[in-house]
This record gives sequence, C-alpha cells and structure tokens, in this order.
Amino acid sequence: MLKVVLLLALVAGVLGGDVINPGYYHPDDYVPPPVPYDYGFQTVDELGTEVNRQEAGDGAGRVTGAYGYTDRDGIYRLVKYIADEKGFRAEIDTSEPGTDNQNPAGVTIVSNPIPAAVKQAPILKEAVAAHPA
Repeated sequence: MLKVVLLLALVAGVLGGDVINPGYYHPDDYVPPPVPYDYGFQTVDELGTEVNRQEAGDGAGRVTGAYGYTDRDGIYRLVKYIADEKGFRAEIDTSEPGTDNQNPAGVTIVSNPIPAAVKQAPILKEAVAAHPA
C-alpha cells in the first residue's frame, strides 16, 4: 500500500498536480484565430425606408464598414467607420434635422441641409394626458 501511495505522489509531483486540477483545461479557453470576413445587406421596408450595412475584417484586427438609412422623405444618415490599432474612428454624413458640422471624440459629422421638398412631421403643441381623469 505504501508503494502505491509513494508512486501516486511521485506521479503527481512530476506532473505538477495538473492531473487532479480540474481548472487546468477548459474547452471555453480555446480562442480560434481571426478569420477574414466580409458581409453586408440592404433592405427596403413597406414605407420606403432603406437600411444598409457592410463590414469587412482582415483577420488581423482591422475592421472597416458602413451602415445607414434613407427614409421615404429623403432624410438619410450614413456612418463609415474604421477600427484598428489606432482605435475607432467614424465619419457620419447626414441630413437629419438639428445636426451641425462638428468633430467630437474623433468622429467627423458632415451635416447637409434638408432639401426644401422634404415634409416635416407635425409638431404636437398641446400635451395629451396619458391617463385621463
């Protein structure tokens, strides 16, 4: 019996205790190498709003892409971005009301005036009670 205990102690010592350590390997520890990819889509709904997205990764951590929409009145937003070793950078091109040309936090916003033919939604001038008394 003493020989068996000594043999087990010797094996455990040689292997550094990893034989009895359940945390030594876990399948979730595996991280596959990055793979280059490229995908995108473009849709138009029943109201005429167009939504699109395109993104590509080079497999080494650099990602470029764009996403945006155009509604039936011609108001649009297009966001182009890059994410790489220098961080995340974006440029937004839009005709949304209330936007202005600016560059906050490394993002470039290019605001274009709304075309005169675009109809504005009506503005609610009176508050409506959510729960009438």
